[in-house]
Amino acid sequence: MAVVMVVEDNVKLNAMFSKQLSTKGYTIYSAHSVREAIATVQAGGAPQVIVLDLELGDGDGRQFLDYLYERGIKPRVLVVSGYAYDADFDVSGYEVDSVFAKPVSPRELCTLVGQLI
Repeated sequence: MAVVMVVEDNVKLNAMFSKQLSTKGYTIYSAHSVREAIATVQAGGAPQVIVLDLELGDGDGRQFLDYLYERGIKPRVLVVSGYAYDADFDVSGYEVDSVFAKPVSPRELCTLVGQLI
């Protein structure tokens, strides 16, 4: 089954997204920071799909994407952000499949992930 990583610093959202995705049979890796996401990949957890918040407590989600790309890891990426409609929001230069503004329903998220796998 597919491996999905949820990188979201909001503990409740992370748990809700992870739980909903796990009910679809996906293997879930959960991280609340750039540091945790990198550590998960270093431990062998290379995901096929990433659900990524860009504004994380210890940095920017794009730093995690840079880390992956530097190592030749190019998963499918769904950005979920509370800042998606801000004028300075920019993910150009990154291979992002979709950008969604919070709030996103967990059911909708599962559908979107399913379309990418």
